[in-house]
Amino acid sequence: MDRIYEYKWGNNPKRLEMKGRRCVLLKSLKMSSVIIQFVDNGQIEVTSSRALKRIKSGKPKVKASQKYNAIRCIDKIHGHSVKKIC
Repeated sequence: MDRIYEYKWGNNPKRLEMKGRRCVLLKSLKMSSVIIQFVDNGQIEVTSSRALKRIKSGKPKVKASQKYNAIRCIDKIHGHSVKKIC
């Protein structure tokens, strides 16, 4: 399965047109250049690898307070001092 990236640069008219679009990395070249193909229309471009941001999939974003509460709940369960279900 190919990793999906998002094109992030938009500092000139051509890059602004590509900004925010999702793409797939086809090949890595020398000097941190890459060949990418956009998912929406199949357009192929050569660009810098620094212009891409990998899109993470699978795990939903969780707030820090939710992580803290989950850890406290697990500690209570393993410490056998559970008075209520967290």
